[in-house]
Amino acid sequence: MPHSYKPYMNMTKTLLTAYSEVCTLLSKNKNLAAYYALKEEEVKTLEHSVEVSRQLYMNGRATYLDVLEAERDALMPKWNCLKHANSSFPVS
Repeated sequence: MPHSYKPYMNMTKTLLTAYSEVCTLLSKNKNLAAYYALKEEEVKTLEHSVEVSRQLYMNGRATYLDVLEAERDALMPKWNCLKHANSSFPVS
């Protein structure tokens, strides 16, 4: 290969690497968006279960411990989502 092709090959390699990195980051962003959408749905479902537990407690069909467990179960995904968000998007 003649010497004049070396800069061209270096530029091509750099462009391909940059394209690959951009594609990877776009894919990661899309996956994170899907992850957060699923977590939001999970939180909404668990918040509904808290409301149901409270109604059952008010009607004498559940104990207060059942209500507390439902609240704990609803808080854990919120906490995990916040923890994950902080690790994914560090403050500079």
